[in-house]
Amino acid sequence: MSIFDFFFKKNKKPQENMSMDEQEVEVTLGLLLPKVFAQHWDAIKKTRIEYIKIEATPSEKISKKESHFGYYPFIPKGFDFPKDENDEPMIPLAQLNFSEIPPLQDYPQKGLLQFYIASSDCYGLDFDDPYNPKSFRVVYIENPDDVEEDTETEFLDKLINSENTPVFKPHKLTFSKQEEYVGISDVRSEGAEFNLEECLKDFSEDVKDDLQDKAYEVFNNMCHKIGGYANFTQTDPREYNKKSKNSILLFQMDSDDEIMWGDVGIANFFIERDDLIKKDFSKVMYNWDCC
Repeated sequence: MSIFDFFFKKNKKPQENMSMDEQEVEVTLGLLLPKVFAQHWDAIKKTRIEYIKIEATPSEKISKKESHFGYYPFIPKGFDFPKDENDEPMIPLAQLNFSEIPPLQDYPQKGLLQFYIASSDCYGLDFDDPYNPKSFRVVYIENPDDVEEDTETEFLDKLINSENTPVFKPHKLTFSKQEEYVGISDVRSEGAEFNLEECLKDFSEDVKDDLQDKAYEVFNNMCHKIGGYANFTQTDPREYNKKSKNSILLFQMDSDDEIMWGDVGIANFFIERDDLIKKDFSKVMYNWDCC
């Protein structure tokens, strides 16, 4: 069953009509699982991973060094602003100020991480080369307080308001460290001790369908986030790209009321863990998809 099927399924079975296997059990504080999944809790908890959830709120009151989506980034003097293959400046997509973000293992603890995409109707995505630096760019400014700001940035006005950005309004960001399990859509779920299909193989189609719905609900990896499991409306592109097979999620931007990737899609940026530790963001992979 696809994510699309899950979100547009009209009828949800009432608790009183659930079978014993569908009845919910609290396996850990705040996490309710159908009994059939709870029986596999020892395997499921081994898939636990921490991530930073991002809450994005439309706002016009944002400073240049604050974390944000779709606003004016901090530009140092002499900054080589990212440009596409036509030598046109890229659209500022997001800026993450890690001094505002709870610590997450291997990720920066300070500095600005900026994401830029080329101005196109595909939001800069190069379908043939998801690493193409002319289609997007990730820039890291480790010590923004130690450099002078370039205030001559009038050219950004047009980019911020471009029809080729998925972010319709500037968003202020807040962060919280959370944990998640399984990663149903993430390639890293392959070979995990808990396998959803194996777990449900002996159930009738009706019960299996309801349990799949519940699995997508409780193991939902859809949100704006840093790290953790990635989510997709189609398939994980790392499955068929050997270069990115072992890369991890750097940043994910979902669709919401004022952010729209195509037809309610989602965007991901991936990086090799060693490059992340070294703060080398020159070989990041960019992908977005929609229903």
